[in-house]
Amino acid sequence: MSSGSRIRRGGPLRLRTGALRRTGAAARSMGRMVGKEDRYNRWFENLNAKGVPSVGGKNASLGEMIRALKDEGVRVPDGFATTAEAYWEFLEANDIKEKIKVHLEEIKHGKRSLEPGTIRYH
Repeated sequence: MSSGSRIRRGGPLRLRTGALRRTGAAARSMGRMVGKEDRYNRWFENLNAKGVPSVGGKNASLGEMIRALKDEGVRVPDGFATTAEAYWEFLEANDIKEKIKVHLEEIKHGKRSLEPGTIRYH
């Protein structure tokens, strides 16, 4: 990786143990139950409108659509949604939450612009 292609300064982003799960063949080869869910992920086939608070409206709608299509005989690849809890833990673990808050305050008070080409990442 060239020095200009880093994701961010200070090294890679951190993930808490268990935040990511292997899926598909990798999960089966590890002896895990592929359909297993935890607080960080939900399988689309198990999602419906009740999942909106944990995975958002688009993911919940995808779940409903996938279930309906499977009932009609349409083959749809398996997939999963990450939960809001996973998102917030990721922000906390990488000290990103406060940076977002600062940037939003700067925008609110006119100290930062949203015009194309004006956003700088440090």
